[in-house]
Amino acid sequence: MHEHNVAIHDFGRDYAFASEVRDDQSLRPGEAPAHFQGFRRAGGKAGTRNYIGILSPVNCSATVIDFIADGVARSGILAD
Repeated sequence: MHEHNVAIHDFGRDYAFASEVRDDQSLRPGEAPAHFQGFRRAGGKAGTRNYIGILSPVNCSATVIDFIADGVARSGILAD
């Protein structure tokens, strides 16, 4: 990254984007209901399980990431 190609500009934000979207529970005739393997949160929204991302910003830390991933796999926490 170089200083000459980094800039900050003002920009507009459209907070109303997709504000008209509604939950549509209807199915087309003969269509089977979809499955979602998640859970319902207390407020009614959905959540998912068993996704853990371990990211490395640079390649030189990839070995450390491998150790972390191996430790998580051996710990058994993913089974919970």
